[in-house]
Amino acid sequence: MKISFSKRTAFNRHTTNYRAWREQMTVCDLLENYDPAVRPSGRSPLQDQKGPVIVTTSLIIASISAVSERNMEFVAQFRLRQEWFDDRLRFSEQGEFRKMDYIHVARDQSLWTPDTFFQNERNGWYHMLDHENKFMKIRSDGKVIYSRRLTLILACNMNLVRYPMDVQECLIDFASYAYTTSDIIYKWHLIGITIEEGANGALPNFEISSYKNSTCDSVTNTGTYSCMRVKLKLSRVFSFFLLQLYIPSSMLVAVSWVSYWIDWKSTAARVPLAIVTLLTMITQSHGNLLHYLLHYYLYYSIIALLLVLLYYSIITCCYCNMVVV
Repeated sequence: MKISFSKRTAFNRHTTNYRAWREQMTVCDLLENYDPAVRPSGRSPLQDQKGPVIVTTSLIIASISAVSERNMEFVAQFRLRQEWFDDRLRFSEQGEFRKMDYIHVARDQSLWTPDTFFQNERNGWYHMLDHENKFMKIRSDGKVIYSRRLTLILACNMNLVRYPMDVQECLIDFASYAYTTSDIIYKWHLIGITIEEGANGALPNFEISSYKNSTCDSVTNTGTYSCMRVKLKLSRVFSFFLLQLYIPSSMLVAVSWVSYWIDWKSTAARVPLAIVTLLTMITQSHGNLLHYLLHYYLYYSIIALLLVLLYYSIITCCYCNMVVV
């Protein structure tokens, strides 16, 4: 810290922005005896006694994409913003900064942050291009604002009984990994969740029909842990499947019926037509992840194609028997 402090204390009035330099001087003074591994006392302008740190949280969801029914997961990109009070970082006595003014914390300066983890996360990463996408600010009364951008692959238990006319409820759960409610309590910001414009555009066959925030505190043998929950309702776009599956399969069945108008003696025309449509239908059914209602529809379509072949076989057999007689 001494090296960092000495670098930031050299002020040159010709090359240095005074306010930015003064902000870093203030941060260096605050961090001189600061230990980022120690949790804040929980004191705030509204509470003068020690207690759990109140972490106010909000999410700005940029996109929900890559919903996978096979793996029961979805991909979410969002900005996580958290606010809390750290009484060790108050600088309201600094006359140069008006009350409630914010100063920036440099990337190489460490403050205590909540050990937030996402309970249903399978994989994830922070965005680092062009720099690490995060920032920290300190307000004169000790309030810390922490924001960072991340992308997560999250588990989602889906009920596919009504596929492809289903509505799925996917969750984003996050909590403190080590601190119980006696140390950290999460609370939602007044504007807890924001969905950016264009978030639905990343989903070719889903749309976000509704969303809401709630709590999901969990009790274990080590204590009670504060937990926050985002509920996303994803409605499947039926028109996507209408164009991709229902209309093509219906057309295949209709094409197979053309064989009814072909002379029954024209085996070379009727049989290949029925077989080609049948094989195309089977290929289409195996090329998609199918469930329940869609299964039944395609099975009935395949049966309709088989009946075309069966009908021709019966007609041919009856004619042969008549000729023999």
